Amino acid sequence: CLTNAHGLSCFGNGASGRMGNGSTSSQTNPVVSYLPDSSYLVGTPPYQYYQSRGRFHHAGAEIEGGQCHFCALVDGQDFSLNHVQGVQCWGRNNSGQLGDSSTTHRDTPVWVTGLDASTTAIAAGGNTTCSLQRGGTVKCWGDNTSRQAVDDPASSFDEPEDRTDIANVTALTVGAVHACALLANGQVRCWGSNAAGQLGINNSNAGPYASPQIVLNYNGSSYVALTGVVEISAGQYHTCARLATGRVRCWGQDSYLQSSGGGTGTPVLAPTSDTVYYVNPSTQTITTAISISAGENHSCSVFANGQVWCWGGNAYQEFGINNTLPSQTSLAQRALGITDAVTVSGAFRTVCA
Repeated sequence: CLTNAHGLSCFGNGASGRMGNGSTSSQTNPVVSYLPDSSYLVGTPPYQYYQSRGRFHHAGAEIEGGQCHFCALVDGQDFSLNHVQGVQCWGRNNSGQLGDSSTTHRDTPVWVTGLDASTTAIAAGGNTTCSLQRGGTVKCWGDNTSRQAVDDPASSFDEPEDRTDIANVTALTVGAVHACALLANGQVRCWGSNAAGQLGINNSNAGPYASPQIVLNYNGSSYVALTGVVEISAGQYHTCARLATGRVRCWGQDSYLQSSGGGTGTPVLAPTSDTVYYVNPSTQTITTAISISAGENHSCSVFANGQVWCWGGNAYQEFGINNTLPSQTSLAQRALGITDAVTVSGAFRTVCA
């Protein structure tokens, strides 16, 4: 899904209603999504919005997608002109990931129970959704089989639950069965499954880990807390971070070399300070990253010059190089024809910038 001056539109596989337009049909072209009770979304200016039969018309909104569902921050008016704020979700709801106190799939957006103007950001992955609340607290709902939602033995939650074991959070990201939070001090905490080392704790124990764990970094002599992080992104079973220095760190599953930047394909249990991501065909390292994103089996970064570079798996042409070869590589490949990117998003087997 995407937003522009004309509204919120989705395209692709429409199963479970993930287009948000009242249909389960797949779409090869963008279709306008219906969000029935509001007039515009929360996001970055310019604000271009109006209310027309319950459709959203707004540029730069925050939208997050999981495996088969989407969620959006909402700030607007209902049909009675009452000011409403919160989160709306649509698509598959088998684990309660829409948060509307049900497990019913929705082909048009529904309100997430209990969320309001205090919600400042959202994150979705797999069948789990989390929200960042004003003051740096966290709520999660949906699939909890790996404790990726909350520290509770229940397998799922159909409405938001407080995570009382973490605070001072500035950003969230959710993978298939794990979640991570960026803290105000530049450190990262992750929880859930560690089966592929995606928690970054230098431990091969699969867990699950119900409480947030400190992501570690090997500095050449010992493992200490990873610091200086300004952005995080969870792929399916791996995680990446962008540092204030412009460098990147990734850890977790490395079957397609999406984490190691030149490793052996075995899981990367924690990032290391001396990890380098060589840019093909030269030997320069990534030092000017302004955006990072982890997909299913690949990782991508935007450089300060507006170029997009990707590494890891390329079986579905995730690299954007008009070729499926190399099928996997630790040498970052430059996406063709992109020179003005400011951010990148890698979802499952697709990349957008």
